Amino acid sequence: MTQELDQTQKLAQKNTRATAFLTLFFPLLGYIYTGRYKALLVSLGIFVGVAGICIAGDPNLEDEEDFILGLQVLYGVGTALENSRAVSQAKKRLQEPKFPAINPDRQKIQLLRLAKTQGEVTLADCVLEINCSAAEVRLLLQELQREDLMIVGNRERDGAVVYRII
Repeated sequence: MTQELDQTQKLAQKNTRATAFLTLFFPLLGYIYTGRYKALLVSLGIFVGVAGICIAGDPNLEDEEDFILGLQVLYGVGTALENSRAVSQAKKRLQEPKFPAINPDRQKIQLLRLAKTQGEVTLADCVLEINCSAAEVRLLLQELQREDLMIVGNRERDGAVVYRII
């Protein structure tokens, strides 16, 4: 899931217009710019397949420059639309409030593992561990307390509120 998020974040940082322009005139450069190599291979395979089928159906088309130029233009427009759409969709996905939807049970397990390794953790430690707001983490910690998995107390040396695993 984090790998998917990393790829989406990298793709969302790309400029949609630059992607469309590059891919329209230089499809290879457009796909390299976005880092979508698998999509490059798929689109190239489709282009070669369509060209092969057309030429196999009418061998005279192989010599016609207009046909080949038309296929290249069609390929450029198609790949530009597809590649720029992928960038646009990545930007939209990152704007959604719950991307990626993290399982609350998994977050609880992360918090329990953190508390087990450190002995006691503060709210700030937990926030940094699971990358959620303090309010969300506080709710998770309260839930863990209700389930008798963690207890809350004060640290002796400075009085900070800490959470310990039971």
